[in-house]
This record gives sequence, C-alpha cells and structure tokens, in this order.
Amino acid sequence: VSGELKKWHKVTVSFPGPAANEMDNLPNPFLDYRLLVSFTHPASGKTLEVPGFFAGDGNGASAGTIWQVNFAPEEAGEWQYVASFRSGSEVAINLDPLAGSADSFNGATGSFQIADLDANAPGFYKWGRLAYQETGNASERHYLKFLDGGYWIKGGADSPENFFGYAEFDNTTKSSSGKGVLHTY
Repeated sequence: VSGELKKWHKVTVSFPGPAANEMDNLPNPFLDYRLLVSFTHPASGKTLEVPGFFAGDGNGASAGTIWQVNFAPEEAGEWQYVASFRSGSEVAINLDPLAGSADSFNGATGSFQIADLDANAPGFYKWGRLAYQETGNASERHYLKFLDGGYWIKGGADSPENFFGYAEFDNTTKSSSGKGVLHTY
C-alpha cells in the first residue's frame, strides 16, 4: 500500500502476480486477466469495487510482475480490501464475476488507515470526487457535484461551446472557419 493515506488522496495497492509484458498476446495482460478489488470501510459499511491493471514493474516498465489498483478513499478510518484476480480468455471483458479461474493472488486481503483530510487541502482535494447526483429534484440530477462540496459547472474553451465568446468583448470573432456563435448574455 502506497500513497498519501488521507481522505480523497490516491492510494495504490500493488500485488506481485504472474510475469507479463505489455506486448504479450497469449495471454494478453490487459484482456486475459482481471483484477477487481473490493474496499470496505467497516465502520460505515460502505463497499466500493475498483478495477485494477497490469503495471509492469510498478515504475513504468513494459514488463514485470506487478498488478495495481488506485483508490481514493472517501472516508477517514480503517479500510479493508479483498482482491479478486482471475485469468482466462477475454476474462477482462466478461461481466460474469466468476468468469475464468482464480489465479495467483486471488483472495489477497489487507487493511490500511486513512487520516482525515487537512482543511487547507489544495485544489479539489477538499471537496472529493465528482459524481452525478442520484437524489434531489430532476433538474439537479444531471449536474456533477463534489461529494464533499458544491456543484461543479465546467467553463472553458470547449464547454458548453465557446463560453467566453461574448459579442461585446473587443476583438472577439467567430472561429476562422466561420462556425460558432457569439453570445449576448
């Protein structure tokens, strides 16, 4: 287990497994193996399943024996994990949880402690992961919201189209192709 063990920060769990190369075809490490790790917070009962991946040597090399999963814990306290590692022809794209056969580190378990987030955390760490609203009135459900913060309205060159293309800004023109809209808010 590595990473900053704080709420919302990336935690990486690495497992030693079968040797592979990213160019292998039989078996293909991205298609013929499937890593799925269940993370459970015993105090709240929350369980999250996170898919893992072949990571070469764990440091960017194209070959090795390391398999990893990245997880962003949304609660402080103890988290426990159980790995499901299966192999078989195209098991990674099979939706059956029992597809293929158990392999190598299947059933590996562990736990780690997560500290509460610093109130002065930089950037978006203080608000957590973005997710679509599952509750509330229908007009709010299609917006992204930080789990520990407010709504996130994306603004920029490609959202929703040319947000800053305001007709009364000096020297603002349509694109060179003549496409686009100049807004009059």
